[in-house]
Amino acid sequence: MKTAKNGILITLLFALLSGMLSTAAHAEFQRPKVAVLDFELTGDKLEPADLGAILSEWLIAGIVKSGRFDVVERVMLQKIIAEQKLSSTGIIDESSATTLGKILGVKVIISGSVMKLHDTIEINSRVISVENGSIFAAENIRSSAGSDLHNLADQLTAKILRNFPLTGYVVKRNPSSVIIDLGLDAGLSSGTEFLVYREGAVIKHPKTGEVLDVEQIPTGKLRIAKVSKNVAEGEIVSEEAGGILAGHLVKQNGKP
Repeated sequence: MKTAKNGILITLLFALLSGMLSTAAHAEFQRPKVAVLDFELTGDKLEPADLGAILSEWLIAGIVKSGRFDVVERVMLQKIIAEQKLSSTGIIDESSATTLGKILGVKVIISGSVMKLHDTIEINSRVISVENGSIFAAENIRSSAGSDLHNLADQLTAKILRNFPLTGYVVKRNPSSVIIDLGLDAGLSSGTEFLVYREGAVIKHPKTGEVLDVEQIPTGKLRIAKVSKNVAEGEIVSEEAGGILAGHLVKQNGKP
């Protein structure tokens, strides 16, 4: 009887541990958190007067739809900005970016401007790293003043997302396909293409010995065919340099 009870206890403990490990494994993908400021209006008069806020909402909707980011709710962002007496539109300085980052826990801030000059409209965006307050990407869209602004906002969102390619690893190799550790939770969709690399030599500074990078050797290309919650199956499009193996790095091939 005692042996049976011990067996049941061991089974229960094993089930509990397995569940904890499974939860930990599936929780490893963390969406980057971003904040989008209202865009500043410059140049000739633009209608409506709150177009900068509307454009911000369109960008937020597009970024959320991608499934790859957590975005700070606009009302919450405006509340924090008001409390800290920061600028809510246009250019944000290094100090303000750092302050917002610490309060909101964001890694990236997107700001920008909408400019109208005669018959031309231009939307500029700046992608700011909260860590050091620097602009690490800038994208813009220019068109005629009569263009559909919602469509221009969608185009700008696509350009911004290209600065954040998905990266992961091959976890299993099949005869003509592989399984990678990215899925619906990472915002991945069917048809997405990945370049595959294996790690090569460590690149060190010749004077200081500091590790600067690790060489990436291309081993092939994948196209995603089936996406699950935490993994996806990719068809092998091409291979080189010994072929694709488990443990190789995958990096999104330029398209969000």
